[in-house]
Amino acid sequence: ALASALQALKRGLEKAPRLAEISDHRSRDREAVVTNVRAQIEGLSQNETVMSAVRNKELIVVGAFYEISSGIVDFFLEITEVPDNVHGDELA
Repeated sequence: ALASALQALKRGLEKAPRLAEISDHRSRDREAVVTNVRAQIEGLSQNETVMSAVRNKELIVVGAFYEISSGIVDFFLEITEVPDNVHGDELA
């Protein structure tokens, strides 16, 4: 299970080729985390069970980045509504 999770993470990071261009370690780490969060939100948007709960207003999907050193949370990529005629696989 861990190996498949790491492979999924690696595939998500491959969507951000600019990571190699970022020389500052903190900036690169943050970009990697943000890229991963975006990939996870995209994956959740493909899941019909998750999107059904969003459609029924039982769930809100939110991507966020928590900066441990400052305690600040940056929220982004929120999915709060899905039109009734749209299924999860049509959102990405």
